[in-house]
Amino acid sequence: MTLDKAEKIVFTYTYYCEHYHDALFSVFASKIPESYLPYSQKIIMEAINIFAKHCHNVGKKEYLKALGGVRDALLFYEKDEVAFQWFAEKIKDFKNPKMKNVQLLYIDKFKKSWMKKYNEEH
Repeated sequence: MTLDKAEKIVFTYTYYCEHYHDALFSVFASKIPESYLPYSQKIIMEAINIFAKHCHNVGKKEYLKALGGVRDALLFYEKDEVAFQWFAEKIKDFKNPKMKNVQLLYIDKFKKSWMKKYNEEH
């Protein structure tokens, strides 16, 4: 993979993390189906590693910290079958009113923070 290609993949994935990861996390929690990613985990990791090496070589240390954060976000993605099976089990928890309320509060918190950020940008 070229540095140009890696940079485009990293920027696309970073944008995705900034705008979509929290929403998916609010629904799926720690097991988000990997098909939601803009590229496969393997491609994203390869791109991050290439771009991180470049940033290290040119002294862009602030980028390295950010890359670590988006790399860590990949830990929340699972094979679709595993994630959806886990999600099906999680939905059963909605029969418990306390669990349902916790989940709904988390989704509401995400919605409010996302709307605040959106309004600040527009």
